[in-house]
Amino acid sequence: MKETSSNKEIEIAKLKRVCWFEVHGKHTTVNLTPGVTYEVAFVVKIEDHAYGWDVPVMLRLVTSTSDVQQYREKLSDMPRGKWTELIAGVFTVTPRDVRDLEFSLFELGSAWKSGLVLQGVVIRPKM
Repeated sequence: MKETSSNKEIEIAKLKRVCWFEVHGKHTTVNLTPGVTYEVAFVVKIEDHAYGWDVPVMLRLVTSTSDVQQYREKLSDMPRGKWTELIAGVFTVTPRDVRDLEFSLFELGSAWKSGLVLQGVVIRPKM
């Protein structure tokens, strides 16, 4: 698809028809600014003909073995056909703090689902 801000072609993932799905990613904090609070968000869209999203999806951010943030989000409440950001979590980079972040979006239920489009993940300073 073409990205509206730069008119570049970008690759997206589109969920066709599954019972469960998992999206996982990893990023290091080495190039992030110490003292700044960041948020991690999945950029998704629910298509008009989507179905099976009555069960909430799980969003998770793991910043260390002792810091796991997890949230439930009901995608059936989202506006259809519009890009939406689902916040997986928030973290602050401390001086001398280099670590790997792990983030996930998943739903492991038994209901068939379709019509989720994933544009990507954003890591940005929290406003």
